[in-house]
Amino acid sequence: MTAGMALRIAIVSATVSSSWAASITDLTPQGFTTSWATGINNNGQAVGYARGVTQEHAFLYSNGNSQDLGLGPGTFSSQAVGINESGTVVGYSDTPRPGGGTRIYYGWTYANGTFSDVATPTGRGQTDINIPLGIGNSGDVVGYYAVGVESHYVSSGGTARELTGLALAPLSINAGGVVASTAAFSSAADPSGYHAYLFFSGGGTRDIGTLGGADSLAWAINDSGQVVGWADTNGAANPHPFLYSGGTMQDLGTLGSGYGTAKAISPNGLVVGDSGDARYSPLAFLWYQGGVITDLNTFLPENSGWRLTEATGINNAGQIVGNGIIGGQQHAFLLDLNGQSAAAPEPASWTLGIAALSLMLSARKKRSQRNEAGPSV
Repeated sequence: MTAGMALRIAIVSATVSSSWAASITDLTPQGFTTSWATGINNNGQAVGYARGVTQEHAFLYSNGNSQDLGLGPGTFSSQAVGINESGTVVGYSDTPRPGGGTRIYYGWTYANGTFSDVATPTGRGQTDINIPLGIGNSGDVVGYYAVGVESHYVSSGGTARELTGLALAPLSINAGGVVASTAAFSSAADPSGYHAYLFFSGGGTRDIGTLGGADSLAWAINDSGQVVGWADTNGAANPHPFLYSGGTMQDLGTLGSGYGTAKAISPNGLVVGDSGDARYSPLAFLWYQGGVITDLNTFLPENSGWRLTEATGINNAGQIVGNGIIGGQQHAFLLDLNGQSAAAPEPASWTLGIAALSLMLSARKKRSQRNEAGPSV
């Protein structure tokens, strides 16, 4: 039996039988009360941020330990937003602005115990706000910056270039330099709309469309060029999860409420995100080729005490990070679907799935979505 077949059988078995359960780890660093996970790589390293009494600190989980990365270049708080396969962490820190007003934000990468600045097209010295949002396996970083007016960039090797024509910040970049983002799309029915787009490193863009409705938003891309996000459906009140692969967008369904989002996709096409149940209460989900959207809470050990509300990262081994509630508090988790040492499934055994989230259940205006991606400018 192949490793891919074994994991696929395990997933199906977990869905229909409570006799099989995954293991779960609380990622909250010691000394902090709440935490959020934002990503994981194939080595099982995970990142996020944790909150103490007054501050938020970025953390790195590796080899069974959650390490507080401190504040980085800032003096008030820090957040890690992603990690690539080489273990380079990307994030940002902030510091109060002299005289008050909006804080100043500094983008950074962290590797081998050292923080390094993320370059913007204007240079750090002329940038009021620099917020990275994703890192690729080649080391490229995408994000947004502002010197009065918000702009968007791809940063690589100490230099950066503009990404033009974006309505929202770019959220993900793959090893080939393809950026998954969102751009304005105007139509007679929706003059202030937006669509999920691909932005290519050599220039050019591709509108990847919707599920028949007005708007869509791209959340993540893997190195095969498969994209996840959310998209409006024809006539539905809420957007649905989608998978874009090979030029086609697929509706992945929801957990009962009619809304959801896929927030991460593994290199071999496993998809996770969150969706509301019939009462609109958020639940973390998994989607895989040939399967159906599945509530991750069904994989939990009996009486674990957790309620998993959002999944934000997954690797080839079926290790999932996300956020949930335990003891009445918000904590980051790592859910291992195959025990402590899951074998990675064969890439050929899986296809990418995309899930789509409603960033706003009512108006879903552009500004609200930008706030979901990062601090407002």
